[in-house]
Amino acid sequence: MIAYAVRFPAPHTHRIEVELTVAAPDARALEVALPAWSPGSYLVRDYARHVEGLSAEAGGRAARVRKLDKQTWRIETDVPGATVCVRYQVYAHELTVRTSHHDDRHAFVHGPSVFVRVLGREDEACEVRVEAPAGWSTVTALDETSPGVFRASGYDELADSPIQVGELEMLRFDACGRPHTIAVVDAGQIAWDREALIADTRAVVEEVVRFWGGEPPYARYAFLVMLLPGGHGGLEHKASSAILTSPFSLPRPGRGWDRKKYEDLLELLCHEYFHTWNVKRIRPEALGPFDYARENYTRALWAMEGITSYYDRLLVRRAGRMTIAGWCERTADDIGKLRRTPGRRLQSLEESSFDAWIKLYKPDEHSVNSTVSYYLKGALVMLALDLEIRLRTEGRRTLDDGMRALWEAARGGGPGFEDASFQRRIGEAVGLELGEFFARFVAGRDDPPLEELCARGGLLLEAEAADEDEPKCWLGWVVDGSASALRVRSVLDGGPASRAGVYPGDEVIALDGYRVTHEGAFGERLGRALVGETVKLTLFRRERLCEVAVVLEAAPPSKWTLAAAEGASEEAASFRAAWLGESETP
Repeated sequence: MIAYAVRFPAPHTHRIEVELTVAAPDARALEVALPAWSPGSYLVRDYARHVEGLSAEAGGRAARVRKLDKQTWRIETDVPGATVCVRYQVYAHELTVRTSHHDDRHAFVHGPSVFVRVLGREDEACEVRVEAPAGWSTVTALDETSPGVFRASGYDELADSPIQVGELEMLRFDACGRPHTIAVVDAGQIAWDREALIADTRAVVEEVVRFWGGEPPYARYAFLVMLLPGGHGGLEHKASSAILTSPFSLPRPGRGWDRKKYEDLLELLCHEYFHTWNVKRIRPEALGPFDYARENYTRALWAMEGITSYYDRLLVRRAGRMTIAGWCERTADDIGKLRRTPGRRLQSLEESSFDAWIKLYKPDEHSVNSTVSYYLKGALVMLALDLEIRLRTEGRRTLDDGMRALWEAARGGGPGFEDASFQRRIGEAVGLELGEFFARFVAGRDDPPLEELCARGGLLLEAEAADEDEPKCWLGWVVDGSASALRVRSVLDGGPASRAGVYPGDEVIALDGYRVTHEGAFGERLGRALVGETVKLTLFRRERLCEVAVVLEAAPPSKWTLAAAEGASEEAASFRAAWLGESETP
């Protein structure tokens, strides 16, 4: 047995103490290493940079420790078969779902960032003793074998089972024959509706399980919820999920709360829960068993995240926790966001998936021109694929059928699928040849024909006309405005600002010789200009004053609307009901 202990003796230092005890092999050394990345978050994060003071004993005596690379240590045991004890601290002060965090209210122990693995022995069972401060509770998906002691079948399960410790509020419910826990930390003094969150999360869980069919593939499930104003993010695990959200997204009794933000939270909960099947069990062969030391490449992240992003909203809608109008509004917003991204013309979904390690999680001022999100475009391409299947089969087959077929193939365990086989498997499940669709919209860089597909399904997708008060001219940039400065964040390829020579990082101080200090004032003055007119921008560029002449162009569509087409037939209404569901928000 490989045994770990975690302790939290000094919360204000943000350090988690870790102790590893293991019987050394007959050899005179063993090696331990911390992962460089976390499954589900495709970026090398070099967690070892937060390890401090690693030391070891063998047979009760100090052992020599030698670091071999950025994340690997070799421990000289001298005595073959001796019990080795490794001690170290992890600095944990980054509150995200993919890092660890510790303060006076809680500790979030994200396995890959905290637990070193014993190289060559990752398949051995292990246990973790959590020595929680008085008054703190502990929640994790791991089996509790005795108070505060949890067991994992091997390192993969340990790394995939985050541990939430702290002053937790426990919300419990049963769904589909399984117990579920929502463990909320740091709710503060905000009044919020616990029963609404329980009821809505239960409805989402039941809808997802209904989608896949059968019983949930776990004995129990935990949503580990952390609250941070402005926070939003999630990370899937096999029997739990880590959720970061704003306390202001929680439902409130009565009036005075933001329903749309709450629906964002329900989408997030649904997204990570849907991953229990799609990613954690249905997965490309590259995503398990993992190589924790380096990148694990696949061209199918669009299938894992894009499909999940399509269904997270759709299943909240089908569960009756979002109106059809709300679903349409959010989907139209996503369509607008995609079509305002020049990078979609340069990067396919397959390329976006493969390059996630160097691009998605490392955005810069040029990302909008060179990349496309496999979450965003993936979801919209999957919407198009679902409509394509439904329309070509006259509603007899759907993308739902394809996903359930993948689940049937994956539920017995075994290796993941080859990237190139995903298209074939979906096509076989629905009885269609989908090669052209995948060639254009997944391997290729075309935009999916959403106007045409939605129209055939009885929905009207169209560009929203600009209001009379909005500027009709366009510069083709993204700016950050404050009370004292207007700074260019990104310059869109092919736009007027790009052609005129405006740079990312330029600070705009005047338009046609008159000072501007914030985006509102600039937009107001630009609203008086005419298409084809040349305006003069005065800028600071690396502290140097310069002027740029920009020829204004007509603003392209920036918003789209999606709604049921007027006068649609009963057949179209039936189609929409089968697709989007009939029940509305309670």
